[in-house]
Amino acid sequence: MSAYLEQVRHLANQLVHADDPYDTGLQLMGATLDVFTTYEHAGSVYLLWGALTDWVELRPHEEALAMRHMVTAAREWLQLDPHDGEAVRRYFQHWLYEVLGYDREQR
Repeated sequence: MSAYLEQVRHLANQLVHADDPYDTGLQLMGATLDVFTTYEHAGSVYLLWGALTDWVELRPHEEALAMRHMVTAAREWLQLDPHDGEAVRRYFQHWLYEVLGYDREQR
């Protein structure tokens, strides 16, 4: 698991400094495919980066806003301890429900 979390940290750092964070967002989503059964928050990682990259694809007139959210989400990830389950839960609650508007009842 530590290799996956290190990869996510590396990609988040890369995204913060990218000229175009979209591709790195796709990489963050894709990196999660192999850990769905081993990392408790894998589904949330996938949903977050899937929603942010979909935002760019489906609402091109809001691309700049979506990209800013990607950078903010990556920065906030880098600030938390990914081994602190409660901090990770709060992070995903904020991003998935408060920012992206997922329905809590559907998850």
